[in-house]
Amino acid sequence: MIDAIYSEAVFEEKMNQTLFKGLDPHAVAYRYGAKIFGYDPTEQPTPRGMLIGEAPGPQGDSRLPLFCDPPGCAGDRLRRYAGLSPQDYLGRLRRVNMCRELPWSSDRARVQRKLIVDWLKCRDNFLNDIPLRVVLLGNKVARMWDLESADFRCGWIEGVDVVAIPHPSGLNRVYNDPENELRAGRVVQWAAGQQEEP
Repeated sequence: MIDAIYSEAVFEEKMNQTLFKGLDPHAVAYRYGAKIFGYDPTEQPTPRGMLIGEAPGPQGDSRLPLFCDPPGCAGDRLRRYAGLSPQDYLGRLRRVNMCRELPWSSDRARVQRKLIVDWLKCRDNFLNDIPLRVVLLGNKVARMWDLESADFRCGWIEGVDVVAIPHPSGLNRVYNDPENELRAGRVVQWAAGQQEEP
């Protein structure tokens, strides 16, 4: 047991100094009894979903990929589509970007893909009883994971279930159709472990 309360960033920094480097901080906290501020491991399951985005927006923070604040950002739009509270969104879904900064670089994205695959293998060894569900956001990310496009395509990649959805950018007209908002919301709910099918 780890008898302490941390912010997510501080806990992950501490993990990076140990053998837990690269694992999901919420999963480690859940297993070892630590508390992350705003996330109660006794009330929520270990995160089983991962959102993989492109890169932080011009106003985004590379340390907080797909964060759900400020209102209207990509993370907030996904959270609202899925009907999740900020606490559930942050606690149930691990979030990463293929590139830590703009502009998009396929070379950097390939390096990040390898890191994510290594993390998945490490996670499987640590939490092999909790299958992971991955959501790819946008065509660029989908293609980096060998899918043709992000129009709600499903796949089985690196041993995990994957669904690619259109990027939740406010500029993406796909989401002008309320049905697509509902479809994206169902996929995010699936990734968060709130329903069995995407």
